[in-house]
Amino acid sequence: MSAASVRNLIDRLRDPRGNEAWLDPRSHKLYVFLVLTMLIEAVAIGLTAFELGHSNIVRNFLRIFVILGLAAAIRRLRFARVAVVVEAAVILTVAGALAVTGTVLLAAVSGSFVDRGLDAADHAIGFDFLSLLSLYRAHPCLAVASRWVYATFALQALLVPAIVALFDPRRFWLLVNAWTCCLAIAVMLFPLFPAAGPFVFHGVHDDVFPNLLRLFPWETGPAIEAIRRGEIRDIGLAARGFISIPSFHAVGGVLFAWAAWPSRWLRWPMVLLNAAMVASAVVTGSHYLIDLIVGGALAAAVLLVPCFEAFRLRHHSVYRGALGALGRKGNPKTS
Repeated sequence: MSAASVRNLIDRLRDPRGNEAWLDPRSHKLYVFLVLTMLIEAVAIGLTAFELGHSNIVRNFLRIFVILGLAAAIRRLRFARVAVVVEAAVILTVAGALAVTGTVLLAAVSGSFVDRGLDAADHAIGFDFLSLLSLYRAHPCLAVASRWVYATFALQALLVPAIVALFDPRRFWLLVNAWTCCLAIAVMLFPLFPAAGPFVFHGVHDDVFPNLLRLFPWETGPAIEAIRRGEIRDIGLAARGFISIPSFHAVGGVLFAWAAWPSRWLRWPMVLLNAAMVASAVVTGSHYLIDLIVGGALAAAVLLVPCFEAFRLRHHSVYRGALGALGRKGNPKTS
């Protein structure tokens, strides 16, 4: 590749209207929130008996800070589109890691399990977990398919933000802000609504359902109880997905489908994939159906907030313009 070709490539990547700011203005509040959350959790760990222990969180955060520093430097050189793609590779991971640590800390002060209420809510809407489990046991291929679909959550959390950041940075920041907001709400609700999960609640043992190939559904409740009793204080050993309601797989399913909606090629495949992923969370993720409904509703509500704000601002400006026109009509200039 010639020097001229390299210069042309650089010119195409560089944002001609970009400024030399270190951060995208749309990310300021998000970064402030993440830094404050990190400081609060660090203070909480320092003031309690919790310890990082086997956790790699410090090492991982140092790596992430290097990547975010690289993104800031790239934006400083006016390669804003490249910078936001680099941020997309790690920013959801940062929010997720802080959420996991937060739930471990809050598990120590969480209330009684609310499984009875969640199961009652499921029955009120006509859903029976044991009937679905019987269907899974009768068709082992469903468990295999469910595991694979459920696992796409992590892959989508890596790929979807990067693709959206590349083609539509504004939508990317809306996605990240919605993701972080939903995580914050889910973490704050967790100590009020902890649950052991439907497998434990219904007394379904792991040896009865071996084709699930994972023990997580039976480990959540005992782990929360051990943290309450002070038997587990190693965040690295305790870290796992404790949140039952709202289901974050349901939150992610709505957000991922919304992120891909503008693309006519990806729109319906992503809707179908994420609908299947959300459905798989009942058995593979050990969720109550009401968990998924609340998670999906939360994501939809958070996404609608900026839409309503844009609608309000647009119509407010139209209203003010109309008033100005009427004022000019009622008070014509005189010579």
